[in-house]
Amino acid sequence: MGWNGSETDNVGQPSAQGAVRGGRPRKAPNRRRAAVAGLIVVVLAVFVAGYCIFGRSSEKKTPSHKPTVTHPSQIADAGTNSTKVSTALPRSAKAYKDMSRDEKLKYWRDKYGNDLPDNIKPIVYYLENPPQQTYRGKSRPEAIFRHKSERQIAAFLSVTPGNWMMRPKVFDKSFDDDFTQSMGERIEISPDDTEEQRKLKQLVIDAKKELAARLKAGETPSEIMTATAKELYDLGQYRRNLQKEVIAAQHDPNLSDQEVADTVEAANKMLEAKGLKGLKTMHPAIRQAYLSRRAEKASKKAD
Repeated sequence: MGWNGSETDNVGQPSAQGAVRGGRPRKAPNRRRAAVAGLIVVVLAVFVAGYCIFGRSSEKKTPSHKPTVTHPSQIADAGTNSTKVSTALPRSAKAYKDMSRDEKLKYWRDKYGNDLPDNIKPIVYYLENPPQQTYRGKSRPEAIFRHKSERQIAAFLSVTPGNWMMRPKVFDKSFDDDFTQSMGERIEISPDDTEEQRKLKQLVIDAKKELAARLKAGETPSEIMTATAKELYDLGQYRRNLQKEVIAAQHDPNLSDQEVADTVEAANKMLEAKGLKGLKTMHPAIRQAYLSRRAEKASKKAD
């Protein structure tokens, strides 16, 4: 018996018993299968026809959401009678700080006319009457030198020993490198230089020669300059401390004018020994007037 219930002989042909059952011939299964296949084909045909009729018509009615991009050349060639629309953006107002002098003046005149507020009048006056010359501060004496190391040497040479310094300056390798470069160039003393400039240039020339000699002896210019800065700082501190002692003596009402004078004299001798500038003493009459005013203020505060 086969998988579908039919009986076959050894060679696959229908047997005599399977061909006749109950005296009536059995219908062939191929006809039934053909009928079912035909029905399926008809259903599919009806479905396809319905999709073609209704599906395509719905696609035509549904608008597409994809935006259409028009090339600029197509817009330009759209027609000669079309109205041209300007796409230029409105120009933004210029910031006041970017305006020229004339534009600033026009800005205030357009806003207020001749009835200017008091705080605007100086601005308009300055715009209408600009200064004819630009003031420039006096340049430092060492600015005449090209190399930084030369300017630093000139600045040290311009310092009066004993002047107070906030802190000692420390020089590093950058000073050595710049000093080495400066040795390849001469400092020219020009006939147009002032007397002070000629003197300063000569001092720097002599200082550079001394530094070069000490460099050959094994020292570095930065070490020499650092030591010099420390010496100037110490001298400034020394003189400042003596100055504080003299001021304290002058403000002490328990000391006589002679005792104050002796204190100043002793301090100046100490400064002179180091080659420093001496201290000025206060005139006895000025000192007594100062002490009297200070006593009066202290008395009023106590009351």
